Amino acid sequence: MSAAIQDADATRPPFKPQQQDPVGLESKMDPAPDYGYETYKGTGKLKGKVAIVTGGDSGIGRAIAMHYAREGAHVAIAYLDEHEDAEQIKKHIEESNVECILIPGDISKEETCQDIVDKTVKKWGKVDILVNNAAYQGPMQDDFRKLTRERLEFTFKTNIIAYFSMAQKCVEHMSRGSAIIDVCSINAYMPQPAILDYASTKGAIVTFTKGLSHQLIGKGIRVNCIAPGPVWTPLVPMSFDKETGAIVTFTKGLSHQLIGKGIRVNCIAPGPVWTPLIPMSFDENTVEHFGKETVGTPIMRPGQPKEYGPIAVFLADEAQSSYILGAVIAVTGGMLIS
Repeated sequence: MSAAIQDADATRPPFKPQQQDPVGLESKMDPAPDYGYETYKGTGKLKGKVAIVTGGDSGIGRAIAMHYAREGAHVAIAYLDEHEDAEQIKKHIEESNVECILIPGDISKEETCQDIVDKTVKKWGKVDILVNNAAYQGPMQDDFRKLTRERLEFTFKTNIIAYFSMAQKCVEHMSRGSAIIDVCSINAYMPQPAILDYASTKGAIVTFTKGLSHQLIGKGIRVNCIAPGPVWTPLVPMSFDKETGAIVTFTKGLSHQLIGKGIRVNCIAPGPVWTPLIPMSFDENTVEHFGKETVGTPIMRPGQPKEYGPIAVFLADEAQSSYILGAVIAVTGGMLIS
């Protein structure tokens, strides 16, 4: 049996029941997310490049940061005060004989975005790669009328306005051959109704990527997007309280509320990559079968962060992806997007 198959079998559900409070720590996840520390060997594809990865302390962002380091890039990690996770990935990055700086802060704030870029440019004098990855997903809410203005504004400021801000500030320090990589979600195509605010921002990211790619190609800057499917991150054991039996879908929630008004609501509800986002999102019993019964991917397991890093390397490396522009790369375990 190949090592890849053995690794996949080791991460198939059932998992140990678990639940976390926000913001979610992967150090508390069992099994721990797999970032490819032991398996990924770089070949210098990004040697001397400078990358900014928002949300680079955990989950998909952490995997991307590690893979970039293995390929020879220096990495600035922007993160939201999860210092334990950030210090761990900084240590792993520096083991690849490249430099890493940690920049904590809330990217929903304009001044934080400016600070991230300023500190990166002060350290290395340029930006070659921007990975817009950080995102906020609030607790599940099956009644969209209960989504507060405060939550909506914070979600949109973090998940899409920050993407604008980071790109605006980075472009001034980018040269031809640079790349911007946005991370959206399968929710952009199959919105999970109980996280309607989050899903809406993911759809906006797809539009942002496609539009910005046309604006910046004249400067020689490529913009593309990665759409993750179900991933083992701390979001899953974080977003549901322990008493919530399962995801309340839009069909069972809002559709029942609005049928009395003659309004029909239908939706294909996907499951939520094994990172701290998972134990934040589901009750502990739902987490136990995450990626199988909950999500229903054809591959019958959630993705691991290490399965996203090489895609981000590919999109950042002009030698490999020079003719790819405004694309959304689906990494979904067989769940289809259209």
